[in-house]
Amino acid sequence: MSYRSLFDACLVLTFATGCSATRDVIDDSTAGVCVPTKSPKDAPCVLQDELGVFASSQSGDDTNLGTKALPVKTLDKAMALASRTTHRVYACNEVFDGSLVLSDGVDVFGVIGCGTGWTAVVGKTTIAATTSPGITAKDLTTGARLEDLDVITPAGVGPSGSSIALLGVRAKNLKLHSVALRAGRGADGVSGTLGDPGANALAGATGEVSATCPATPSGGLGGAGAIGAAEGGEGGAGDCGSLESRDGEDAITKSALTCNLDCCGFGGEFLLGVCGVGQTGCTGATGLHGMGGATEGSLDDRGYLASNGGKNGSAGVIGGGGGGGSAGDSEGLPVTSSGGAGGGGGAGGSGGGGGGGGSAGGASIALVSIDSDISLDGVDLFSSTGGAGGRGGAPGLPAAGANGGLGGTGSSLTVTGCAGGKGGSGGGGGAGGGGGGGPSVGVFYKGNKPSITAGTMSVGAAGVGGEAGTTGAVTSNGQAGSRNQTLEQKSTNPL
Repeated sequence: MSYRSLFDACLVLTFATGCSATRDVIDDSTAGVCVPTKSPKDAPCVLQDELGVFASSQSGDDTNLGTKALPVKTLDKAMALASRTTHRVYACNEVFDGSLVLSDGVDVFGVIGCGTGWTAVVGKTTIAATTSPGITAKDLTTGARLEDLDVITPAGVGPSGSSIALLGVRAKNLKLHSVALRAGRGADGVSGTLGDPGANALAGATGEVSATCPATPSGGLGGAGAIGAAEGGEGGAGDCGSLESRDGEDAITKSALTCNLDCCGFGGEFLLGVCGVGQTGCTGATGLHGMGGATEGSLDDRGYLASNGGKNGSAGVIGGGGGGGSAGDSEGLPVTSSGGAGGGGGAGGSGGGGGGGGSAGGASIALVSIDSDISLDGVDLFSSTGGAGGRGGAPGLPAAGANGGLGGTGSSLTVTGCAGGKGGSGGGGGAGGGGGGGPSVGVFYKGNKPSITAGTMSVGAAGVGGEAGTTGAVTSNGQAGSRNQTLEQKSTNPL
């Protein structure tokens, strides 16, 4: 007979059998009446095959019917049978391995003495969960009641794994009485990745040697860098005799770099009969360090999301190209001869890659409640230590700028073009931020705050934050995790 059918029958047979049909109201004043909604501790008469599914981890078998004589072995099986029949599970005072997912409308009562004729005894039935959460209550509309259970949850698994003893998501009318919820330690985060080294640049080309005029030797081309690298300026072309020699090209113009007060990478200038060497390119700016992770992540339907990892550092800026060298002096040469062309400037080195952010530490939380209606009466809550945040990744080293090309030889060995300038080194990458530490919390909730009556709460240590990927970057160190008896998430923390 089903639980509902039993209640319907009780409406007719109340005075004949001593049955009570009230599910939500407990009437202690009616002497001699067995109220099927009462706890086995208050009313041992409810320990009947018609009123519950019996489970024993030691003597049960999941092929059994779930009666006193033939109990099932696991709470999962008992839950499945009870959801179709009695809506109650009676668990022996034993250890049940495995995590449990609650069914809507099914109550679970522990601490039943199987060896004493299925009577209520002192203590708690242990649920030794094998995964986190230890118990999951999701999308309950009728509700459920848990009584006399000790839920022990293992430590978080894998990087940033969390341990949650009970997770309630949109669970209405979930009542816990004389229950212990024990969360394990949060797992540590992992270190961020090392930034990639900067790519090497190419040297500037050598200026062409003198040619017989009227042909004009070309200046050396600026060195071509890797993709996205700043090229060097072209060398000045050699001119025929009696014509003015040409200056080298400015690398800052060619690469469109912003010119500050400390500009560099100018082309060599032919001045007073002397050719000019191209200037060295600007050194690229160092990348920005990533911010360290915050004190806690966020809640979602899966439980706790360790979203408070450190941020990635940014890549260093490309070094500026070297300026092109000017051509050699052509004045005083025969009109049939020319001065040597200037060498091309070397390309700027690529910046180092940014270090990866360290991942956050996992949380240790006794109860997570998300948009639920949960009441705790005489419930003991235990959280352990939060996981440590991972260290931020070290920044990538920059590449040096390439050498400028040599100047070409003129028709006279003394009329040689000047060399191009060396490319500037790239900037070093920014360090990755350290991951935030994992929180240790008794009750972490979003929406309705769980009702707590009596009971105790023991909160472990917060996880330490991970260090930045380089020394001295204080804001890039991850923060220690939160440590709270109760903590409300008012809005989703940014990822």
